[in-house]
Amino acid sequence: MGARVSLSAGSHDEEHINTNQVRRWVIPDTPSNAPSPRSGHASAIQEDGQFLWIFGGYFETVQGTGKTGYLDLYRYHIASNSWALVPTTGPAPVTSCSQSMVIVGRRLYLFGGTGVPFGLVNSNDMYCCDLDALQWSQLDVDKQCGPTPRFGQSMVLGPDSGLYVFGGTDGHLFYDDFYRFDLMTYQWRRLPSYGGPSARYRQMAIFHGRRMIVIGGGWPFPEGGSVLDVIHVFDIDTNAWQRVECKPSPAGFPASRRAHTATRLGDFVLVMGGMRQSEEYALDSWLLDLRDLRWIRVMGWPMPTYFHSCDVTPDGTVVTFGGVQETRARTNAICMYRSQVPSLRTLCINSIASRHRFHRRDLVAFGLPRKWISEILPNEAA
Repeated sequence: MGARVSLSAGSHDEEHINTNQVRRWVIPDTPSNAPSPRSGHASAIQEDGQFLWIFGGYFETVQGTGKTGYLDLYRYHIASNSWALVPTTGPAPVTSCSQSMVIVGRRLYLFGGTGVPFGLVNSNDMYCCDLDALQWSQLDVDKQCGPTPRFGQSMVLGPDSGLYVFGGTDGHLFYDDFYRFDLMTYQWRRLPSYGGPSARYRQMAIFHGRRMIVIGGGWPFPEGGSVLDVIHVFDIDTNAWQRVECKPSPAGFPASRRAHTATRLGDFVLVMGGMRQSEEYALDSWLLDLRDLRWIRVMGWPMPTYFHSCDVTPDGTVVTFGGVQETRARTNAICMYRSQVPSLRTLCINSIASRHRFHRRDLVAFGLPRKWISEILPNEAA
């Protein structure tokens, strides 16, 4: 998939990345039952690419009043552009903002987070939601071996059934510690941080093979971050960090940022939005070519935000949700980009699902397979 990624390049770049009808951003209409506008929520796309799941988030008015933290779980059906508020059972997370979320198979894992006001109540609990039973559970783990309560940490699934957690803050201290959570044993293990990134929060981490790459992050004070001319890489085989220099685009290097997103598209990482300092924003978007670590500035993201969320489906469809706009207004819009032509099966399901006049009985009469019908009308009873 790496060679097929295509975004509109900035006019100053030496390499123009071609576009076609598929490779463009779209903003679907926002359904009336969508989550309320928010930022700082956690999200992830399940492994089959059917749903984007959203938990929690934060809202305040443009004037900085009316502050609200959310504790709801939503799922967005990508094919039909439809939302559902998901009722769950079991002990659910109690922190609403800056958690970390990863979906593995049919299980959603959520770690850490804070409430409103930020930093007064922080968590180092690991929760799991069974996406079939829609039931939360708080995992019984030895917290003495894991991270202290915090928010704004990065958490990413490694190729070895481990969740890798780096950094974060408790609202006063910023951390550079590094942990692995074993999904088989539910045990924490502290990993070496020597040679790794400095203390920070709201950074992003992605895996490329057996190496974890940390991009961005900082703290909400002037000079709270560094230009992205350097990235830090952790090799899970050597158990060591490496500081790696990147190559600039003709437009230079991306500015420092936190509260951005970084999503892997094959041999590229798509970096979007974020904040620079307390009142400065980095609402541009970039590609990092993982083959030679060269930055490419790209344009065309129609809803630049920070404290938003982003993930990608297995067929290369990038989906962003929510966040804070430059006006300081929160949004609840979905923004979507297909980096490559989906399979014929996916195109058929998307085409039928987008036509909301169909009922299950119609699709049964058409002779569609039961699995297809469940993917087209997931919220309609059998």
